[in-house]
Amino acid sequence: MPEAQLGVQLLGRVFPMANLFLDYAFTISNGRGPADTVIDYDANKGLGVRLKLTYQRPNIEVALGAYGYYGRYTDKARSMEPERYMQYETVVGYKEYSGTADFLMIVYGVRLQAEFTRNLVYFGEERPYYAILGGYRADYAADAMYGLIGYQLPLDKYLGGMTLTPYFGMAAEYPYDKEVVYFTAEWFGLNFKPSPWITVKTEASRIKCVLMDGLINSPQLWSWNSQLAVSF
Repeated sequence: MPEAQLGVQLLGRVFPMANLFLDYAFTISNGRGPADTVIDYDANKGLGVRLKLTYQRPNIEVALGAYGYYGRYTDKARSMEPERYMQYETVVGYKEYSGTADFLMIVYGVRLQAEFTRNLVYFGEERPYYAILGGYRADYAADAMYGLIGYQLPLDKYLGGMTLTPYFGMAAEYPYDKEVVYFTAEWFGLNFKPSPWITVKTEASRIKCVLMDGLINSPQLWSWNSQLAVSF
């Protein structure tokens, strides 16, 4: 999914019934490219639709969401032919369809959330050549998913308005139909909110890279990090 887009978004919320509301958003952007925030190589636009249905009551929240995206990725470079050197030609171009489904449930401090993403890529005449695959890149589907569970400890008596939430999560990413590489990850951490505007998080994680479906020794990365976030 695009991490960021340059374009226009229309969003809103409707209330079908008490304690239930539907958020919606429509996006139109430059699409994707090597410099899509400053230049649009192909004048094609990326289109997106977001829907999220949420049910809320005291101590209970359940949400289901989905997002769909369609666009074209275009990368251009100067022609390698001397007589056409000042002209730019497309070196990589493909259409992509992306979709996500996400789920969130919070019941009396217990938090469950998960998300699944699929990206379908269809190359045109500008199909790239990858030496590691020994040929031109085939059309492919990429998948990613994660799940997380956390529990906001019932420490109001001791912490007042502050909250303390331990959590654990797992994830997997298959960027190229598992042909060459895929990733798995596990992490656990502690989330502390001394106020509604400040969050302090510390987390340990393990990321494993599986190469050639296990034919090559798969490296692992262990890490520990902390983060301070302030909103205002």
